[in-house]
Amino acid sequence: EHGHPKRNSGHTPVNRFILKTFLVLFVVAGPTVVFSQELTQEKWTSFEFYDDQYIIVRGAVNGHEIDMMVDTGAEISLNDKAYAKRFGVRKGRKLKAAGFGGKAKSYLAKNIEVTSGSVSIRVTKVAIVDLSAMAAAIGRPMPFILGVESFMQAIVDIDYPNRQITFRPAENFNY
Repeated sequence: EHGHPKRNSGHTPVNRFILKTFLVLFVVAGPTVVFSQELTQEKWTSFEFYDDQYIIVRGAVNGHEIDMMVDTGAEISLNDKAYAKRFGVRKGRKLKAAGFGGKAKSYLAKNIEVTSGSVSIRVTKVAIVDLSAMAAAIGRPMPFILGVESFMQAIVDIDYPNRQITFRPAENFNY
């Protein structure tokens, strides 16, 4: 009210469309993360907690530095189509995706190298989609979203008070 723009609550039809689209993509593409190096010790990476709801880490996709979102709600990793083109990511087969608002064009890309801090992950399947509506809704560029499949194949510690995250191979974890 005092000159500050009102923040989006996250419950717009655009966001519901995006979520539904990505849920459909997961069914088609499946889980996909492989660690490309053995992690012998815990290595923490700082993150920004944007708008007190989005974990943003500095990283790289195929060697191109970017900010990326770590999103437990995205069931497959996503690369914005404009950024994918800049990163030299080649489109694979077309994926069918449908959501609240209709259909969205999307493609499958394979073997994308994602790094953040000292962790390097080869994401074997990534959906290439237009993330511009999502970027506009949250108010920042959204070149890449690291999806929940990385959580399914790793132990992920998120230290919210210190704004740090670490990924460890699940086989090294004792329950």
